[in-house]
Amino acid sequence: MMKVQINMDDVLNFMRVRGDLSAIAREVLVRRATALAAKSKGIEVTDDEIQKAADAFRMVNGLQSAASTTEWFANAGITLDHFEEYLETNILIKKFKESFRDEDGFNRVLHSDRVKSAVCDILFDEWLKKELAE
Repeated sequence: MMKVQINMDDVLNFMRVRGDLSAIAREVLVRRATALAAKSKGIEVTDDEIQKAADAFRMVNGLQSAASTTEWFANAGITLDHFEEYLETNILIKKFKESFRDEDGFNRVLHSDRVKSAVCDILFDEWLKKELAE
């Protein structure tokens, strides 16, 4: 079997040609901005939260041992620090989004016609699936 190597420039150039890079860059930008906003709002992530998120990630990805996790990191080209930063950012984003529940805008949006219409569509779809299944 032929062993082929690629580098990050190969990946980035391919993504640029296909037009995928701007979407990825935007996602990275949104993640970074949201994490910074969460931190500025005083939101913190504990070591225990990161550990629980890491355990869940390993379970979902079938990484049942330290060796399989280390191998996965090597194959993905990431370090433990990169992984923990990714998990911390995910947790910060989740907590930041949840923080909007405590703000006035949440109730305003929740009771808007747009949300009520979306909920009606969801309930209709559930009813329809049930009716068609019978």
